[in-house]
Amino acid sequence: FVRSVVDITEHKKAERAVAEKEAMLRATLENLPLGVYMTDADLNILVHNERVKELLGFPDEVFAAGKSILEAVRFRAERGDYGPVKGKKEIEKKIAERAKVINLRTADPMMAHVVNGRVLQYVRGPLANGGTITIVLDRTEQAKAEEALRESENRIRTIIDATPASVCLKNTQHRYLLVNKAMAGRLGAGAPPELRGV
Repeated sequence: FVRSVVDITEHKKAERAVAEKEAMLRATLENLPLGVYMTDADLNILVHNERVKELLGFPDEVFAAGKSILEAVRFRAERGDYGPVKGKKEIEKKIAERAKVINLRTADPMMAHVVNGRVLQYVRGPLANGGTITIVLDRTEQAKAEEALRESENRIRTIIDATPASVCLKNTQHRYLLVNKAMAGRLGAGAPPELRGV
């Protein structure tokens, strides 16, 4: 009769440590205010948080670990997120276009897809395994603030231009930042090139 005893205490400690780290990473991922997902080189989803599904309006059956990101692209194309499509051929064309963008694996931010009334920014970075990590940021409030600022600047410009008095704004180097039409007319040929015809 031969008896062998193996002490697996260290192995069990290591398993618990790995499980604890995975739980901490999952908790971190789920508590981020932005969407995150990772794909492998074959465009299969490896991991994601729930926020990305919320931002993009994906049901579980479309966006889950192990699924191809192209299934999510198909869902968005059929839903009309990439513009109106008529028939299967146009849907396949949209999927092919998006697949090219996804395959670029660049770290350049891509701005502004409107999904469910939200303006979303995508920041994608390459991974060592040939896959990508994508961060999806909700820029809706920023886009609204930028639009409100443009409208306000346009109103101010209209008021300043309607003023019969000559109005100008210069910086500390005495360069014109703003002139109204009356001032531009007064400066005439002596106006800086960027102000002529204002």
